Amino acid sequence: SPAEAAAVLEWSSGAAPRARDAHPVEAIGEKAASFPDATAIVAGQQSLSYGTLERLATGLAQRMRGLGIQPEDRVALVLERTLWMPVLLLATLKAGGCYVPIDPRLPQQRIRAVVEESGARLVVTTTPIESLPEAVLVSTLCSTCVEAPAAVAGPVRELLDDALVYVIYT
Repeated sequence: SPAEAAAVLEWSSGAAPRARDAHPVEAIGEKAASFPDATAIVAGQQSLSYGTLERLATGLAQRMRGLGIQPEDRVALVLERTLWMPVLLLATLKAGGCYVPIDPRLPQQRIRAVVEESGARLVVTTTPIESLPEAVLVSTLCSTCVEAPAAVAGPVRELLDDALVYVIYT
């Protein structure tokens, strides 16, 4: 949009960025409401529209809340960089959780150590992890939300600007 283009020009000039009124999660919801068919994510040959992203993320957030995710609870995302990574990241934030990205190519002992040290209440992965039998597969987590034709749009939890968003291990 013209406003976004002006903001990019302003940021590239060295000026301090202006504060947004909308929380980033809400901004994605607003974009989905205004331009539901616009492309939001491209990963290789696959893509998702803003409308689909919003529907999937909201459905997954509702599932996460159903699994007991509370504000600032850690959700370990042991995922390859596919379309599911940003969908699950957004879902975690919508649920009020804090995401912990973990590279699935790490040794299993390291994955387990990060999960334990971070205090993750939920581990989401695309493939079973031998050292984490309690990990929830994306296919299992998504089984009901992908088919849900009308998941409620918008945040599942009240979004707080000062809430913990992510924990990163290096």
